[in-house]
Amino acid sequence: MRGGKLELQKVLERFIPDIRHNVFGSIHKLVTAVLHFDLEYGCESTKEKSTRFTDMSFLEVLTKEDDIDPSWARDIAFLWQDQAIQEAYMRGNEFHLMTNAEHFITSAERILAENYKPTIDDILRMRLITRSSVTKTYELTSIRMTLHDMGGQRPDRNEWIRQLHEPSAIIFLASLSEYNQTVEEASERKNRVQESLDIFNDLLGYSPFENTPVILLLNKSDIFSTKIRTQPLKNFFPDYDGPEGDEITGRDYITTLYEKSSEKHRRNLLVRYTEATNTENFKAIFSFVNNYVSRCVIGIGGLH
Repeated sequence: MRGGKLELQKVLERFIPDIRHNVFGSIHKLVTAVLHFDLEYGCESTKEKSTRFTDMSFLEVLTKEDDIDPSWARDIAFLWQDQAIQEAYMRGNEFHLMTNAEHFITSAERILAENYKPTIDDILRMRLITRSSVTKTYELTSIRMTLHDMGGQRPDRNEWIRQLHEPSAIIFLASLSEYNQTVEEASERKNRVQESLDIFNDLLGYSPFENTPVILLLNKSDIFSTKIRTQPLKNFFPDYDGPEGDEITGRDYITTLYEKSSEKHRRNLLVRYTEATNTENFKAIFSFVNNYVSRCVIGIGGLH
């Protein structure tokens, strides 16, 4: 058992640079937003400290260092208390601040410490951009399942059709909570849910996938539940006519948008709601996906 825990810790420690990147990236976004929105810091000292976080290329180098000056964490904590940073944080949907920015900023002292040991919660909350595709094979009882995690960045999407050959199932992971955010890399202001819907529609239209079962996982349902109380869905989707702040009605509305796309392509669609930080929830979802794909395999006589 002890050997297994040590092995797990080694795996977790591989993500230290990525987790620290989330810390510096989050405060960098906020400092940049303060400038963009022309907000005023509470005092000159805070403004001076903010200049340490304007150069993201330098901060990216810093994430790879084992010994980080403790003053970085102190300055992050100092900035977080400032009214300008808090106002920028409240307007995070206007510049796509990462969902778990508060977790990483308020944990800066722990994460930037020399003896930092990542927690499972840190791993589940971190943002790690998938570039190109990542392939992983799992042995599940008598079945070998290969999962291809396809890069979600715009330049990577043209590669999907070339790399996937007759997949047994497509798992489409989308965020419920990004209904009030815009696409970061787009030249135009485009709603992130609408961007996801467009990708979903294109995916269903690929002829090689026309007989492939589709599972839609609408993620971050817990964040959606909190956000919809203060960020009315109708402000971003004028067609929504349900009660303001109602989690279930709002969730059903977004689900219907995906269902309409699948109906247009005459496809059956299985929908499940997930919370990335809830390990028990994801275990249940993974078990469901495993069982469903296994039944599909029996029907078509193979697994890819």
